[in-house]
Amino acid sequence: MQVCPVEAGETWMTPYRRYLAHGILQLEPTEAKVVKKNSSRYTLINENLFRHGFTHPTLISVSGEQCTRIMAELHEGICGSHIGG
Repeated sequence: MQVCPVEAGETWMTPYRRYLAHGILQLEPTEAKVVKKNSSRYTLINENLFRHGFTHPTLISVSGEQCTRIMAELHEGICGSHIGG
């Protein structure tokens, strides 16, 4: 089995990836300021964007179908029923 990641267009993560990997900021000054300020909360490892969390050392950032699949697994799987006996 082979997994091939596909990036479909730009997401909210794209400016952070560009800035962390290449130091490229957006043209609009207010958006560039926000990305530069918030980039200290993120790190780029093997082209994957991770956020520094409070409960875990790093949290991976996901979008698109990967996000939908994870949410479906959480709500339908073992974590689906939060109602006690």
